[in-house]
Amino acid sequence: MKRPSRGVGTLIAAVFMVLILLFGFSIFFLMRSQADDYQKTVESMNRLDWERNQEKADIIFSWGSVSNLSLRVENTGNTTEIELALIGLFHKENRQPFGNTYTPIYEKDVLFKPGEIRTIGPYVFTPVVGEEEYIMQLITKRGNVISKTYSVFEEGYSGFFSLSGVGWVTVDLRRDAFLATTQKNITTPAWTINTADVQGLTFLVEFRNHADQDFKLLKWSYLELTEYGMTSVKAKPYYIVDNNSTYNNLVAYDEDVPVILPRPDCCGLETDCNLKNCEENDWIQGGNATYVKFAAAKPGTDEDQELDKSPASYNMAIMLYYEYKGEMIAQFIPFAGLRVTD
Repeated sequence: MKRPSRGVGTLIAAVFMVLILLFGFSIFFLMRSQADDYQKTVESMNRLDWERNQEKADIIFSWGSVSNLSLRVENTGNTTEIELALIGLFHKENRQPFGNTYTPIYEKDVLFKPGEIRTIGPYVFTPVVGEEEYIMQLITKRGNVISKTYSVFEEGYSGFFSLSGVGWVTVDLRRDAFLATTQKNITTPAWTINTADVQGLTFLVEFRNHADQDFKLLKWSYLELTEYGMTSVKAKPYYIVDNNSTYNNLVAYDEDVPVILPRPDCCGLETDCNLKNCEENDWIQGGNATYVKFAAAKPGTDEDQELDKSPASYNMAIMLYYEYKGEMIAQFIPFAGLRVTD
């Protein structure tokens, strides 16, 4: 009877040994798995921290009223893509956000490649009467905050533009350098307009670019007519429209299909054009003359602007928005006058 009991005892001992080994291996593999997961988490967090530190961006400028906000954003880094997640606008006094929340970034505005500059928006916020400065914030998916103070201006102006009379574009005051097309499809010099033709006017202005690069005009470019009365000032902005616009079909301006003011021909295909390529007279003459059309009541729309149907005299000025070597320029061009007669 002893031999069978020894066999059973040995078998039981073997089973216990196997269970101990299995338990030990389970603990080992569990600890190994946890260690691997921890290491992967640490590496992922280190990589996220590195990528977060590599994120560099700037809000170059903004425009519009606070209720209709567009931003020009640049990824100033050279290694990491930036994904925007949220935009917030805060009251400067108490730092509270509008509506106590952030607004998700539109899908088309999310991704910025290294060095990329792009306009995002517009984003709609409800303004507070009497408050003129706000803090704007862009939040990236990695948690970085891009922040800037935003001042509320009239549409078309921006706190981050260099508003100056100095620029690279000129207007010739020849008779046929300033034209108007009426709704009767008649195009004539626009220095004098009949009261019967003031509705639905499209103005054409001839520009020349004297810089060493082509200029893409932005949708905030406009021609403004200002009437000075005895007790008030009335201003009518005519915003840029697509050059394919006709007297009966106004086409909204699209910055993806822009009007280009070309640089002087002497630059050829050279990326960096300088005095080696051109003579002094080339710079004075500028690029090929280019007509630009102004007709819209609001930026980037096909809504006609209209003058009052009464005789009046108007002063004119042009504000052109474009970029030159990374700097946003708003060039103010005083531009003679216009009379509306019976």
